[in-house]
Amino acid sequence: MHRYRLYQNDAEERQHHAAISSLAEHLHHAEIGVRPLYEIVLARFNRTARIRDFLTVLVSRRVTGLMRMRMTERAPLVSDFEGKRHGSSDL
Repeated sequence: MHRYRLYQNDAEERQHHAAISSLAEHLHHAEIGVRPLYEIVLARFNRTARIRDFLTVLVSRRVTGLMRMRMTERAPLVSDFEGKRHGSSDL
């Protein structure tokens, strides 16, 4: 049975975890609130990424934008994002 891996190796996992910590600090949110969104966006980017060198930067930018949009609109992050996860390719 093939199991999908979000991270290709331990070094990549550490790199993304550091990005999550940095984003949480920058956005003044708890890591536990940033991590799920980051990992959903990362999973989407992973599907089409050929070069993985810039994934951290691209995912961080997208998450920052989504979080700021959510804070501006005062919309619940999970419900907004759940719809996109199941159909839209806006991520």
